[in-house]
Amino acid sequence: MLEMLKATPVWPGLDDWTDAIFAFELSEEAPAPRTVGYYLRHYGALGILERIGALLLSRPEGYSLQQMFQLWDTVQAVLAEWGRPTYR
Repeated sequence: MLEMLKATPVWPGLDDWTDAIFAFELSEEAPAPRTVGYYLRHYGALGILERIGALLLSRPEGYSLQQMFQLWDTVQAVLAEWGRPTYR
């Protein structure tokens, strides 16, 4: 749903993201880990990743164990690109 709101009058301002918990729903569409990386980089370019307090990802439905590890590595890499702490 959030993707459909970009550049509309209801899109949250940057201050609205400050210390927010960003719940990013992936379960029904199950995008490829690389696609999730694209989405997150776009949020980084918008200044959101620098402001949020936490990122909460849902577990994509039907992901294999290998895809879960790829997703984890992708998310960690993107967060590191935007100067956010990463966890192993």
